[in-house]
Amino acid sequence: DTATVEVTDSRLDYAFADVEQTTQGEITNITVDVSESSTPVITLGGTEYGYATHAKLTNVEEEEVVVQFDTHDVHSNPWSVHEDSDAEIAESDTSVYTADGFESGDPLPSYNWDLSIGDELDSSTSDDYDLVNEHDRDRLVVQDRAAIGDVTTNTAPAADTLETLDDLEDTTVT
Repeated sequence: DTATVEVTDSRLDYAFADVEQTTQGEITNITVDVSESSTPVITLGGTEYGYATHAKLTNVEEEEVVVQFDTHDVHSNPWSVHEDSDAEIAESDTSVYTADGFESGDPLPSYNWDLSIGDELDSSTSDDYDLVNEHDRDRLVVQDRAAIGDVTTNTAPAADTLETLDDLEDTTVT
């Protein structure tokens, strides 16, 4: 007799360990737990919200990876891996969807953006941002940038050496 057996790793699991809250235009850190695997896929947003993107991690060797998302440069490839992590972003497995009205050069709008992590994208749907097996969900909270506040300008004499705060406090400024 011949038997066919499919072996699956029941320990395969992905989760968001930490998602930093950020301000428009900043780079945020997203820590993911990728124990027992090396190729998770992260999605952010959705076509129904006017912005969606995904990235696939490769060469993962540690159990946690810090993925960075650039909320300023969201139109080409906003994903990267923190320099202290060992994984890579598979460039062929990233994409960005923007709806009409989402202007090039604009940062990611302030919003509570949906994040999902799973093992692969679902190619059976017309939406390129659905996962076959979603393991975890979280939110990336992007807040409005604060307005630039009042600015005070001081001029110190050119002959004074200002190397410390005490030096500034001891000199006459106008």
